[in-house]
Amino acid sequence: MKLAVPALVISVAVAAAVLAFAWPFDSPARANEVGYLTEVDLRVEESNPGENFAGRGLWTGGSASNRKESYLRFRLGAVGEGVRSAKLRVYAYDGTADAPAVFETADGWSEYGTTWSNRPRVVGPEIDDAGAVASGSWVEYDVSAVVDGGGTYSFSLRSGSANLAKFDAWEGHHQPELVVALGDDPVLVGAGDMASGENDSVEGTADLLDNIAGTVFTVGDNVYESGSTEDFANYYEPTWGRHRARTKPSPGNHEYVGGDPQQFGAGYFEYFGAVAAEDAGGYYSYDLGGWHVISLNTGHCYGDPEADGSLPRCGPGDPMIDWLERDLAANEARCTLAYFHHPRWSSGVEHGNDPASAGAIWDALYAGGVEVAVSGHDHSYERFAPQDAEGNRDEGGGVRQFVVGTGGRSLRGFGEIEENSEVRSSAVYGVIKFTLKPRGYEWEFVPVEDEGFTDAGSDSCH
Repeated sequence: MKLAVPALVISVAVAAAVLAFAWPFDSPARANEVGYLTEVDLRVEESNPGENFAGRGLWTGGSASNRKESYLRFRLGAVGEGVRSAKLRVYAYDGTADAPAVFETADGWSEYGTTWSNRPRVVGPEIDDAGAVASGSWVEYDVSAVVDGGGTYSFSLRSGSANLAKFDAWEGHHQPELVVALGDDPVLVGAGDMASGENDSVEGTADLLDNIAGTVFTVGDNVYESGSTEDFANYYEPTWGRHRARTKPSPGNHEYVGGDPQQFGAGYFEYFGAVAAEDAGGYYSYDLGGWHVISLNTGHCYGDPEADGSLPRCGPGDPMIDWLERDLAANEARCTLAYFHHPRWSSGVEHGNDPASAGAIWDALYAGGVEVAVSGHDHSYERFAPQDAEGNRDEGGGVRQFVVGTGGRSLRGFGEIEENSEVRSSAVYGVIKFTLKPRGYEWEFVPVEDEGFTDAGSDSCH
């Protein structure tokens, strides 16, 4: 299985060269939709019947005895109350007057073992046909007839025309996606400080995700100790990696540990691919239902400034802060949630408040009218009352901080309790689930089985 497959996309609107695929640039916000990126995709060619063309674009068409077909597979987890509609979206970087049709195929094929000679068989009739498509445009196929719930879905793009059409595969700038419209309010679920080789608690939180529909987010320190490619393969992939296709991640300091400073974060960006927005600094935003959601990169606040003085420091004037202020201004009318690794406010004994990494972020969030901020770093759960830029309680316009470093790595206690801390636990692994309402939100801390503690509530948007 490829390690760099990117993760979930959900009706994204990003102002910079972020997430160079699908909704970040050219699709409107869509309520109650979840986008799954391909688990595997490839093309095969009749003139090379024994050769595999994975990683070299998805092509269709061609003359007799030189036909080209492409195959895509998506794995959907829990989908809540069911699927209202589903669209397969692919990006044509070389258009045609006669685009391919889409068919459902049998499962059980592999990305690098599939050739023209052993390609999967078609199941059922043509599902949809696109007609003419222009270069540099998205093509949408309505596949609602076959996508009716969770599970694995495989598709083939094939054309009766000799005209070639060329689409981006997962390695390209615009990865294919399966966009599923659900019947429920959008759900955002996640945690931070997850996978390592030192204990198996991450299995419990990954199991929780198996039964919770919606978008998975991470608040950094996804894997220990160094966030290397090997760590992701050995510890993250078998657990939270099961949900990679619907995950919108953020990095922590352990993704930026050790090695050449110019390579900091390399394992994280390789594993998650374009969804992690490496070219844009590792921060991005997207729309989920009526909400605007922001993923920030406080992992890059770390490093040796003498070794590389160009590393950002997350303070005023930092490119990420400038981008954040612009992004908030462009979405000021929306309910907004932001997540990042280092908490501005925390009672955790190990780290506590982190104004150096998150102070300028918090100032921008408060000025921009943001409702919710979620972080990790301290390995505990803590919920704060809404606060202003100085940490004063502000029920009418403050930002509510959640610290959810309970993903599985370890648990730690509390030191001096911060004034506006409302609920705390340092004894339970789990995830936090947000249900995003049109003008408010509900939260629920979901513990691993039999661990008892939970926390739930609701609030309105400003």
